[in-house]
Amino acid sequence: MKGNRLTSEILRSNFLIDHRAASSYLPFLVNVLNGTTEFSDEHEEPKFESIATLATEARTYRVYGPNSTADLLSTIEGTETDATVVVSVEDVLMKHDAFCGPAGSMTMAGVINKLSASESVSTIIFEMDCPGGSVAGTQTYAQAIMNSPKRTVAFVNEGIAASGGYWLAASCDEIYCSQSTDMVGSIGTMATLRDFSERLAKMGVKETVITSRLSSEKNKDAADALEGDTEAVKDKLDFVAGIFIAHVKEKRTINTSVADPFKGAMYFAEEAQAIGLIDGIKSWDELMKEVSAAKGSASTGVSAKNNSKNSEMKISEKLAILQDPASTEEQRTAASAAIQSAIDADEVFTQAEVDAQVAAATEGLSTQTEVDTAVATATEGLSTAAEQQSAVDAATSPLNTQIETLTSDNAELKKQVQTKTGIIEDEDDDEDQFGKKVKTVKTVIR
Repeated sequence: MKGNRLTSEILRSNFLIDHRAASSYLPFLVNVLNGTTEFSDEHEEPKFESIATLATEARTYRVYGPNSTADLLSTIEGTETDATVVVSVEDVLMKHDAFCGPAGSMTMAGVINKLSASESVSTIIFEMDCPGGSVAGTQTYAQAIMNSPKRTVAFVNEGIAASGGYWLAASCDEIYCSQSTDMVGSIGTMATLRDFSERLAKMGVKETVITSRLSSEKNKDAADALEGDTEAVKDKLDFVAGIFIAHVKEKRTINTSVADPFKGAMYFAEEAQAIGLIDGIKSWDELMKEVSAAKGSASTGVSAKNNSKNSEMKISEKLAILQDPASTEEQRTAASAAIQSAIDADEVFTQAEVDAQVAAATEGLSTQTEVDTAVATATEGLSTAAEQQSAVDAATSPLNTQIETLTSDNAELKKQVQTKTGIIEDEDDDEDQFGKKVKTVKTVIR
């Protein structure tokens, strides 16, 4: 029965949830334990609906789960190429489907995968008023959003995106709030342990826990916590929180000089924008107009998303995580994996990052002509491979210094970055490749 599964999930799960939302569910949980709440497995998912606004009168649809998504796709496949689909993200996130309620995170991840695979869909908007929820399922849901080739937008509509809800929002390409009173944040994890021993005793139930001699560590964390020692539970919560924080740092440019959002606080929209947690405040109609205009400027949703992804690659931020002494091992691992993925995809540097390195590498040179002249002068009249290599080293020294600074903590990464930018030679490089190397260096400097 789904009701029993929900109760079990509430009692045993770690949560990424705003504490006020968690507290609001205590009366419900008490009624469940008292046996005064009845569950029903009967629930009919609403049909998909077409949304008409002042900004767009067609090709915008709302879905609620797998059934409405399947109906929508069977209706528009082959007839549309730039539909916008709105996915509601409301209430508490749970791994499994709720009784008489919303689909669970695992089911919704499948919904996003289907929308992402459709050639009829160009944009997915997540309309949010979500306090967070169970750790289980949230990361899978978030990964489905991140992996989507479509443009993804989180829109906090007169509500909140807290904890696990913000994890999903941060997985999108853009985040907007509808009002200055909307709130986002609560980046962190929590767990609640409840001791029912007194209640069971009043019911005449005596519980005896017997553990195998070979399983001395089994359930020890929870047992110790009930005795007042919560350190082992905190260690596990820290692990999940570290992954959450690394995810936000990867996806967002955070200005901690305004406030440090990684301690779990919630922020109103204007302060959240100043911190970097959201991209702006706009109405639903303003968002729809912008989405419609973006469709007109891009041939497909896929191309719009790819352009967005290219502009948002921030390898320098991931390198900064590797260099930051305060970064956790989990954050460093996530950053290294992201950098390696970018290297494998030939996306090491965005244009903005190249421009920044150009500025450092060509400091003191005011025109492109001076740059070209500097390289030409350095190599003029050289007749031996040794002289040629020495000249290339001198010409590329500023850029090498910049790369050395960025990659000082990771020798393998340094080698890979240098290879991608053409700064170092392959082992079989010979004299005949010198001209090609100078050309590569000049391209990098440009």
